[in-house]
Amino acid sequence: MALLLGWSRTSLGGPILVLDQSDTVNSSGEYLGGGTGIKAIAQTFTPAISGQLAVLNLLLNNNGSGNDPLVASIYDTQNGLPNNLLGTEDLYNISGQYFAWYSMDFTNLAINLNANTLYAFVFTHLTGGYIYMRGTVLDSYPRGMELVQTSSNPSWQPDTRSPDMCFETYMIVPEPTVVTLIVSGLSCFVLLGVSRCPSARASYGRWAGRGRTR
Repeated sequence: MALLLGWSRTSLGGPILVLDQSDTVNSSGEYLGGGTGIKAIAQTFTPAISGQLAVLNLLLNNNGSGNDPLVASIYDTQNGLPNNLLGTEDLYNISGQYFAWYSMDFTNLAINLNANTLYAFVFTHLTGGYIYMRGTVLDSYPRGMELVQTSSNPSWQPDTRSPDMCFETYMIVPEPTVVTLIVSGLSCFVLLGVSRCPSARASYGRWAGRGRTR
């Protein structure tokens, strides 16, 4: 389910960091690398808003992979499968035998995503022990699915053991400017009237109260 949980800003008119897609149902998972026969894992997803990809969070544990990185690449898709590469980031220092959330920063790649368009993260781990990528036995994420490539079958196939991965994506979107806020307030004022538009009523009250004396 797409979630818009909040935002942070640097200044008026500056960027906003928004949690867009999220699947945190945690009941299964998939092994990657380390002689498991899984060559690559993909999670497709559909942003709810347009903006720049900022952060990918994953729920992982490490089984002897040492400092060998988890490679995360993002692709556009064709017919529901990864197609053109948009960018790649590496995640090091996946520590311990217990599940934990790890963050990958994609801001330096300046990858812009379009709302209601299917994309895919593809994960590979070519050396060392395996990484366990936590997911769910339920089809809990309706805006995408988990896919696997195996040593015996290089074609992408739905992952029946873990239909969806535990992940979160954050996007950077422009903060509304002063002009946008004024236009929105005026539109509300015209369409609904002051008495039926709380934001316009509050703004009107502040404006009308200026310069008054008691």
